[in-house]
Amino acid sequence: MGKLWPAADWDDWPVTRVGGLVFDLTVMLLVIIWMFLQQRAQGNSKDKSNPAETACWPTRYMWGFFPIGADVVQYAEGVLTFSKYRSFTTTHSHVNAVAVEGVSLGRFPFTVLNVFLALVLSCGFGLFLHFICCIWWTCDWSEHDGAGVRGGIWFITWGLTFVGMMVLTRAHCAVVTVTPQAGQDTKLFHLAGGQDTVQKILKITRTATQHDNETV
Repeated sequence: MGKLWPAADWDDWPVTRVGGLVFDLTVMLLVIIWMFLQQRAQGNSKDKSNPAETACWPTRYMWGFFPIGADVVQYAEGVLTFSKYRSFTTTHSHVNAVAVEGVSLGRFPFTVLNVFLALVLSCGFGLFLHFICCIWWTCDWSEHDGAGVRGGIWFITWGLTFVGMMVLTRAHCAVVTVTPQAGQDTKLFHLAGGQDTVQKILKITRTATQHDNETV
């Protein structure tokens, strides 16, 4: 086991040192690819949406900072369409605008998947930071490796990042409650966006309700 903060070693490059740096380079490459996929998802949502009918177009973030696509709300001929554009999938939900029971500012639901992904990604982030030390240390637990410092960076970063992601999991969103049909449960749509998104959807539902009343 090496010292707490040993001197840098630029001559010895064991497989553990090279592997750590390869891991960091791989993580950076995956982040670049992920951001490219998010740009593609955003582009697909804009290409397939009619700006004249689009009520809101917010980017969807997981944990409040990790982009995962776009949530688009469109209105046409009395029908609201909630579209979720993701990197590899797109889903559409259609509801009658007058069936919207309420629109409010809420928070995204807390799910087991969010916890699992936060645990994995925060661990990976801690690993990424602690492998940066492999630039000047050998990362092989020898006298030229600050293994204790690296371990501290990994576990402290892992814990703090995980707690932060759990707090941010409950980010604000627009919650649309749709009146169920006979025999069906109430439907809740959680959409990216804040108070501005809520106001836009409320404006659409009020207009649709007024039009429906005038028709009757």
